[in-house]
Amino acid sequence: MRNNDYLTLPVPQLPRAHHVARGYYTSAYFTLGPYDGRPLLLCHGLAATGLQFVADAHFFAEQGFLVIVPDLRGHGRSKMPDRKFRRNEDFSIK
Repeated sequence: MRNNDYLTLPVPQLPRAHHVARGYYTSAYFTLGPYDGRPLLLCHGLAATGLQFVADAHFFAEQGFLVIVPDLRGHGRSKMPDRKFRRNEDFSIK
């Protein structure tokens, strides 16, 4: 039988997202921890969002880091512009 105790664990809360706009793109990010703490950027992979780092962000913020967690372009709370404004080079590794 499978143990489902993890379903009753508390879910860490996210702080309010900040947004920054550049051209047709708007990116979202949240921060946790003291603003004078050493910065730590937690960056998600291709098919994810910053939500995967909620527990990690809380852990490192409690250690005194200023944790920055973005939703990369077109993911999560970051906006994707209308198709007519999208360019392939805006999504390249460069």
